[in-house]
Amino acid sequence: MYNKLNELITEEKIYLDLTVSLDKASRLMITNRTQLSHLINEHYQDYFNGFINKHLINEARRLLSVSKYDHLSVEGIGNMAEFSPKVTFHVRFKEQIGLTPSYFREIAIGE
Repeated sequence: MYNKLNELITEEKIYLDLTVSLDKASRLMITNRTQLSHLINEHYQDYFNGFINKHLINEARRLLSVSKYDHLSVEGIGNMAEFSPKVTFHVRFKEQIGLTPSYFREIAIGE
């Protein structure tokens, strides 16, 4: 089950689906929500939404680090990483990374 979850995250990037939920992910994995929740809790010490948010933040970090996207605003990157509203993106990013998205970008691509 761990491998299937890893495949859904790394290959299918289900975290970019605005409609992703514990139920939807469970159906994709052909399991139930209790088992998936337990897996995420045991292996990642997290709950489903937190697990998804961490992957969204990692996607935002990737996008903020690539000069190809430097023409986009930080909010634009947040939207590409499927974060809405803007405040949620900034709060979650700073909680996980310890920096604001703007400051992270400055450091990452040297603006």
